[in-house]
Amino acid sequence: MSKKGELLFVSVFLVMIYIVGIVQGVVEKKRGESIQFFDIFEDTFVVPVQRANTIDSLFHALEVKLDTVREELESGAAHSAAAEKKVAEQEDSTAADSAEQAGEDARKGPEKIDSRWDYATADKLAEEALFLAQDIKKNIIKINRHMSMDTLAKPAVAIQNVVDRADELYMLVYDEEDIGRILDKHAEVVSLVEETGRRYDPVKAYEVPVLAIETFFRHTWMRRKYLRAYENEIEETSVFANTLRPPMQFMRYTLLHDLGSKAILGKDGWFFYKPGFEYLTFPNIRDSRSLPDTTTNIIDPSPVILRDDPLQVIETFKGQLSEKGIDLLVVIVPGKPTMYPDMISDEYTPEDAGAISHSLDLIDRLRGRGIDVVDLFTPFAQERLRDTSAGDSMYLAKDTHWKARGVMLASRLVAERVKQYSWYRGGKTEYVVDSVTVDRVGDVGAMTTLPDFEIKELKLSFASEPTRCYQVYKVRRDEEGNEISRRLYRDDYRRSRILLLGDSFSRIYQTDAPRSAGWISHLAKELSQPLATIVNDGGASTLVRETLSRKRNVLKGKKLVIWEFVERDFRFGANGWKDVEL
Repeated sequence: MSKKGELLFVSVFLVMIYIVGIVQGVVEKKRGESIQFFDIFEDTFVVPVQRANTIDSLFHALEVKLDTVREELESGAAHSAAAEKKVAEQEDSTAADSAEQAGEDARKGPEKIDSRWDYATADKLAEEALFLAQDIKKNIIKINRHMSMDTLAKPAVAIQNVVDRADELYMLVYDEEDIGRILDKHAEVVSLVEETGRRYDPVKAYEVPVLAIETFFRHTWMRRKYLRAYENEIEETSVFANTLRPPMQFMRYTLLHDLGSKAILGKDGWFFYKPGFEYLTFPNIRDSRSLPDTTTNIIDPSPVILRDDPLQVIETFKGQLSEKGIDLLVVIVPGKPTMYPDMISDEYTPEDAGAISHSLDLIDRLRGRGIDVVDLFTPFAQERLRDTSAGDSMYLAKDTHWKARGVMLASRLVAERVKQYSWYRGGKTEYVVDSVTVDRVGDVGAMTTLPDFEIKELKLSFASEPTRCYQVYKVRRDEEGNEISRRLYRDDYRRSRILLLGDSFSRIYQTDAPRSAGWISHLAKELSQPLATIVNDGGASTLVRETLSRKRNVLKGKKLVIWEFVERDFRFGANGWKDVEL
């Protein structure tokens, strides 16, 4: 081969190697995004400085916000003192009057003095302080775009302590406790913020090289976890892959009605989350075909080989709680395919709702091990038959989750069981509900990524679903019983005797739109008392217990842990079913 041929061959070879990266960089630059190739350099030399400066500025903002909280509280204390003084002066004046004048005053009645201070402003300021503390935590925990700090590390524990104290301060204001007590808690929070904030100062110029070297070895170039995540991001954001994949998915959907690897198309435009469907079609998790067997090699036909025993893990967790004098109540939520199999296949009818699930057998097995389980399947199946008369379904059409009928039925059933415990005492908090309609964009449709596809005027979108919800409000009344104010339901970690662990079925409508309309709020309403909660989307099998392990003080004063998870988590729970020390 001639030199020109060799040069041409090498040039073509180099172009083939680098064209993908060059095109990727050009497209990212045109979009105004950071060039992915340089992200690793930015995470090493730029992000550490920005992170440190951001944390410092947030601590300063938190200190300023706490000052405004103190000023508002002192204003309230002064108002209360002035009102008390006026009352005392009125009593002295009445005592000094003649009997005739005193009688006249008695007939008129004492002058009404407004001694109640409005906590609303302080409540808002305390909540903003809590949000700032949570922002600081996020910035401390997140080291860079691919690395996060271990939540058991000292800095993470320290900032979590700040967040917990800020939350306690907010709850005291929210519950309108004695102002003196609130000021004491405020002083505790300020002291803790100052102590923790001293560890975070703006980065000085001479510290930049040292910080970059430390980051190089600990958090970027020399860390396999970072490099693996960086590689995965490159694959997921590839211009070539993301250019070719959407039209192929679009064609598969329009021609074959194939929603892809995460969803199944049902009747009347209903979408089903594929793992929920596979949970029903694969063998029972206690079936021999679902268990690894080294002698016969008969294993679970699904891609996920089960190596954890959920039933044993639940039994172990019950034992851990029992040692602390705490009961466990398991709530298994029926999946959408279980309640609406007829919307997937003509082989089923509405009367088959609930009966096709392996979970019924697992509930029996759990009860055989002494685990207290609420059966939602039977009453849900009965309620599902009322769809026509109710004029609505129990689950969202293009989402995995339930609607208000399911939310409220589950809360009533669980509340009935809770009230049967010997230690249970009825709550005294008054709650009321108010209806509101929100537009829900189905999560299953979003998982398909089909709505992201667009070529000029060609775009596929799934309509949102108007959904009636019922928000729960805490009511406050004066001595005469007149309503003074109402506020959306909020958890109470300090005084609640019940802790709820849950997944996205506990999150929906509760912390997202419209807020305080999920089954947590409605369970609190049924019990007339607030709850404490730990919720993780898809992580109710293991992740919520890991969070509980890091926040064991949450169990203080608790008599019951309610553990809610959707049935498919028996097989597909995030991080499996691991034993967690408690």
